[in-house]
Amino acid sequence: MLDKLIKKKADNTEAKEEKKFDLGSILKKKENTESVEENKKERKELNFGFKLKGKGSGEVRQPNRAVSRSLPVASPELYEKPRRVIVKLFGEDLSDSIMDEIVKSGKDRYTYLTMEKGIKEDVLIKAYSEVYGNGYVLKLEGGDFFVDKDGYLVDRETGFKYHYLPIDKDVILIPRSVYNQKLDVSKVEEDVAGGVDLWKIFVDVIRMSISERVNDIIIEGQGSIYKLFYKQLGGGKLSIMTLTFDEGVQLVQMLKNRASEYSEVMANVDDKPQSGRIELKELRVELRLEFQPSVEGESIAVRIFNVSGYFNKRLNELKYDEAFIEEVKKIAIRKNGLILVSGSTGQGKSTLIKSMLIEADPEVRRIILLEDPVEMKVKGTTQMPVGKFSFADGVRSCMRAVPDIIVVGETRDGETAKNTIDASMSGHLTYTTIHANDCIGAIERFILKAVETGDMSAEDARFNISSTLLISVNQILVKLTDGRIKPIVEYLIPDHEERILLREGKFEELRERMKEKGMTLNQQVNKLYKDGLITEDQYVSYSGVK
Repeated sequence: MLDKLIKKKADNTEAKEEKKFDLGSILKKKENTESVEENKKERKELNFGFKLKGKGSGEVRQPNRAVSRSLPVASPELYEKPRRVIVKLFGEDLSDSIMDEIVKSGKDRYTYLTMEKGIKEDVLIKAYSEVYGNGYVLKLEGGDFFVDKDGYLVDRETGFKYHYLPIDKDVILIPRSVYNQKLDVSKVEEDVAGGVDLWKIFVDVIRMSISERVNDIIIEGQGSIYKLFYKQLGGGKLSIMTLTFDEGVQLVQMLKNRASEYSEVMANVDDKPQSGRIELKELRVELRLEFQPSVEGESIAVRIFNVSGYFNKRLNELKYDEAFIEEVKKIAIRKNGLILVSGSTGQGKSTLIKSMLIEADPEVRRIILLEDPVEMKVKGTTQMPVGKFSFADGVRSCMRAVPDIIVVGETRDGETAKNTIDASMSGHLTYTTIHANDCIGAIERFILKAVETGDMSAEDARFNISSTLLISVNQILVKLTDGRIKPIVEYLIPDHEERILLREGKFEELRERMKEKGMTLNQQVNKLYKDGLITEDQYVSYSGVK
């Protein structure tokens, strides 16, 4: 560690000048002052090359609570302790002269005592531990901890704040009890938290996410710090790392620079949202990034896509219920009609559709997919990336390209909805997705989109949907207590009576029928909870019911 520190210090271009002062006069001034803020400033300037910021009490502060900037009035004992460390090392007679030498040298006390005076690290740490009454461990800032602007030691992984004992700007002593909590952290986590290479940190986070089967990473500015989160299935986020604000800004800029190489992201723009992509060939994944300006620091949402090889997951491999598999296998080989798949972002809509396409056998059927972006390649299909043209234009082109099956990646506007209905009614099996909370709501939203252009009335849209709809599916992904991911679906395969209800726009009656069948998402999530397959917190998160 000493060799590492010597090299670190040798890279500094100029040592900071330290101020001399008369201890008695400073203490007298402290006793007379009534300004807490002025006292805080004085404490930062007061040194011996010491830059004290805390008492080393080892007190744990909970994360995300406001930290008071008010500091107690200084006492003689506070400024006597650094001197007592020197006394323990050199004796009373030499202590004053050693402190003067530290100030005159312009070096921090750690470098001076270990390099100039030959004090071993363990001896120095022992002296501090005895004087301050706590067991300490030497750490370099930039490892598992950093110091925030309020002068507290912040655990990068948990965000917890501690009092600590600084030696200089880059070398700190942390309470041994806190350090021991870190010993159980895996090697991968230590590498991520402790590295100084921000790109390596980020790649390691992606690698961990892949192993944990996490698809989304959130990078958020939070005032004095930046935090990284996993986006959890069912909603919510899980903190995985804390960075200093400067490190967070550097990471955001680094990702912008990388994204500008693969997409149209402008690296010098930070006042408007931008969408981009990055390829990580070493991990065989592609990242889709959404940059968003924020008052506390620009934030990024990162989605991970596996782009290696071809998608080959069949429905039974994805852990769907047998009854659902049997139904969609029959629908996947139909000649025409509309298949509507809904759900929120990241809930497996594309995976379900591509599994159904495999059931249809792409080697013998002409299948064209319109995607933004192309997420997973399916062998034997034509996959068109939407970007330079719209989904609506793509549907028109597909209908002229003699397909058997058309997949419209997302219905975003009225023209796309209208063209999708036309495709499903003109001899093509047509898939599309839409964001909705349930399978009935997906039909409602699709009809509303279809009438946006004014070319189709609500009555005509309902009639056309009632005639052509084969199935409406709404899906969520649930992580079970044993770690497995299970898709939960509610779906409507309309019978004759339900087609009449669709034509008449009686959507609430359709929802009641879903409840009578026990097929709603909430009913299925409730069953998982009663069977002990998910926790109570998960049940509340997925169902929204306490």
